[in-house]
Amino acid sequence: TIKHKRSVQHTTPSIAYRMTDEKASSTLSTLSTLSTTSSSSARSASSAKHSSAVVSLWHRPTLLAAVVVLALLVRITSHDGLVDLFPVSDQKSNSHRSSLASWALQTPSLSTPLSSWSRVSEGVWRLQHDIDPYATNAVHHPPLLLLAFQPLLALSSSQLPSILAFALLDVFVAFVLGSIYALVYSSERYAPPLDHVPSLYRKLASQLPFLIFCCYLLHPWIFGSNLARSTTVVQTACWLSALWLALRGGREILAGMCLGLACYVDLFPLYLLPALALMGNGRKTILSCLITLAVLISASLFLFGSSWVRACYFVVATMDGELRPNTGLVWYLFTEMFDHFLPFFRFFIHVHLLLYPVPLFVKLQHRPLFLCWMLYALLAVFHPFTTLSSTAVLLLLLPLFLDLFPGIQFKFIIVNALIYISCLAPILWNMWIYQGGGNANFYFALTIAHAITQAVIITSSLSTEITHHYRRKHNLPIE
Repeated sequence: TIKHKRSVQHTTPSIAYRMTDEKASSTLSTLSTLSTTSSSSARSASSAKHSSAVVSLWHRPTLLAAVVVLALLVRITSHDGLVDLFPVSDQKSNSHRSSLASWALQTPSLSTPLSSWSRVSEGVWRLQHDIDPYATNAVHHPPLLLLAFQPLLALSSSQLPSILAFALLDVFVAFVLGSIYALVYSSERYAPPLDHVPSLYRKLASQLPFLIFCCYLLHPWIFGSNLARSTTVVQTACWLSALWLALRGGREILAGMCLGLACYVDLFPLYLLPALALMGNGRKTILSCLITLAVLISASLFLFGSSWVRACYFVVATMDGELRPNTGLVWYLFTEMFDHFLPFFRFFIHVHLLLYPVPLFVKLQHRPLFLCWMLYALLAVFHPFTTLSSTAVLLLLLPLFLDLFPGIQFKFIIVNALIYISCLAPILWNMWIYQGGGNANFYFALTIAHAITQAVIITSSLSTEITHHYRRKHNLPIE
């Protein structure tokens, strides 16, 4: 009995110590749980606060209507439509007032052979006179798109219907962009974490939908593309609508159909399909996109035969007869290259784009919206027929990721480079083509600067996102 009491006396303190350790650990776990719960509740409260601010700012019909009216007036009065609305007896005044739109139609940084309005007009004229639009290497728009534009040119001899149509398309794209921002910054899944960014960025987040809406309508590159009546806006409207529907959830079929429409105009938006598939039921999105594209192509083959396929899709790969300068990197390379090297470099330039989606999909599947932005950025850089409007849309989508802004390097240089590109693009084109004081190297140097600026934005954003994801995954502070 005495030995048993002694053993009990010796073991009692150790049991007490164990009990106190267990109580302490449970207390610490409870405190950590409470802290995480409070931080998550604080984040949800701040996101709710931002979402309420977004709703209160975005739903101001008077401001939106004022911006829309201003944008429509500027677009209509800057076009040749001003001459049709308010004719002047002096022909010199008419030519002066319409010179801005004529300049935009001839500027390669605003429209390409794949998006030129003059090519559309020629194709519609051939359709009206029962001539095959694709008999020559002049028209590169799909036949159903020509049929869609035919009423605009058949209504009257003036350009006013087409001018209004493109202006309204710009307004629609601006509304879709604003809706995407309002949806992203009011959702818990896609809203960027703003706990480590400066307070100015957090205040700016609640105003982004309206600001992006205004910036798109008043952006000089978008305005110039509208003056040129570039059909790029049709493709932009389709794939941005697909992105908006995919972000809303439960609308995968409609999102796939919109992306299929964009792919019918140009096959390159298929590049965005993996990112949109991650935002919902990927099987529905992929099937609806492919079915829509197959139906449109089948209808075009049934109505117009197969001659349009080479003129619309294969010309992007071969660039036969369409080496007109643009803001891309391919035209100069193919112009200066010997013919026996062309097949290899054509294969390499188009196949190397297929190297990016798989590693980006693996690395960024936790953030499908940023994956979609990255894929579109690669298209904006490496597409053989790219314009400044594609870069404008790329930049206007970047504020969806305000948490990455502090990590983007060389901001001052990037802003200045974009300003210089805007100013020098028409000057160098005029010097080369009209004044004869330059050559192709002048304009190609500008396109290289344009591509390098885009590359700096893309690489800085990607490295910042990877660094932030690694630090969050390992509970490390984000600087």
